[in-house]
Amino acid sequence: MTAHQNFTKEVNKLRAFYNSTLYAYDQTDYFLVLKRKKKIELESLEIEVEKQPNFYQSKKASKENPNNKNLREIVFVRIISALEVYMKDSILDVFKKTKTPFKIKEKKLSFNHNELLSMNSTADIFSKLIQDQLRKLKNGGLEELVLYYKDVFKINIDKNTEIYRRLIKYHKQRHLLIHQLGKVDDDYRKKYSCDFAYLNIDESTLLECFDDFTNFVNSIETSLKEMIKIDFHKPKSPAKIEKQYRIKIGILKGNPEILKDEFVFSVDDKFFTLSKILRDREAIDAKNVILNIAGKSLEVERYKMLLEKEASRNKINLEYLIKKKRQQIPLTKEILRKIKEALPPTPWQAGIHRDLADKLELPVRDIVRGLIYYNRSEFEKSKNENPFK
Repeated sequence: MTAHQNFTKEVNKLRAFYNSTLYAYDQTDYFLVLKRKKKIELESLEIEVEKQPNFYQSKKASKENPNNKNLREIVFVRIISALEVYMKDSILDVFKKTKTPFKIKEKKLSFNHNELLSMNSTADIFSKLIQDQLRKLKNGGLEELVLYYKDVFKINIDKNTEIYRRLIKYHKQRHLLIHQLGKVDDDYRKKYSCDFAYLNIDESTLLECFDDFTNFVNSIETSLKEMIKIDFHKPKSPAKIEKQYRIKIGILKGNPEILKDEFVFSVDDKFFTLSKILRDREAIDAKNVILNIAGKSLEVERYKMLLEKEASRNKINLEYLIKKKRQQIPLTKEILRKIKEALPPTPWQAGIHRDLADKLELPVRDIVRGLIYYNRSEFEKSKNENPFK
């Protein structure tokens, strides 16, 4: 899904950023050494050597370059944010594909009159519903997201695994880096039995973090896809179509509201939008469109009446189109010859079309067409004949 693709791109970008920045640091340190030791040779090559800025701290043999430490912390914080963004965006991805997991009776959504009457379609209601849920998860962190996935998607993430414990630890470390510049508090010391004053995200921790988050996200993505697949494969009873029209509409004036998906009309004190009965829309050009409307008779006929009213005001032209039946390909002379040679004398017995279809290994519909070609009345008698008479 889209959220998984974005997470994968972000991880790849962060890996590339980390490795390329390390490379740039190493090359800069190497050049600064050359600057001191090979100054004359560099000048002879006409390489302009600028004075080293005060803010750049070169690598020292006795201790780690602080640039590398800061780089790891920046990348570490961002990769953890990428996980949270993935889990929230995945909720939206699922919502676009299926509404079933979100049908929770216990949860209520409130609207004021102004808000409700300002909405153009059910899409506005859907948007408020999902944004309301995402807003509640905004500052919840990983543990609240995991709980949400369990309650709504029925995806039970095992909290006793080693990888999950590490993910929780990463989140606590991220919290200390952001809010306390890495200074360790008493809660962290007690939970993880440490005695150092400040966190140090070394390279092995960062690389392990990349792998842990990627594996965790991949496992969630697999579970989400399986959940969606199961929901999509549930048999759904198709809505009964009582009336259907295919109408070519020519616009004569302005931009008629009646042609917009969110156009509202009423039937027996109930309100509907065009989108409810609109099966498809085919734009011919800027002034001509074909609408295929279908659904309950009352709703379709009411909208048709409103279209005709607009036409009577010379705002639109209407042309009702009849869907052409697919033309059958004529039987070849070879097939007709085979049928003729296999025909028994008249009168034909009941079920002759099925017997000939088995004998000649041809579709029953082709045999029927052949029999009608040779003798329609005799075939009709064979269809109506009672074999048990």
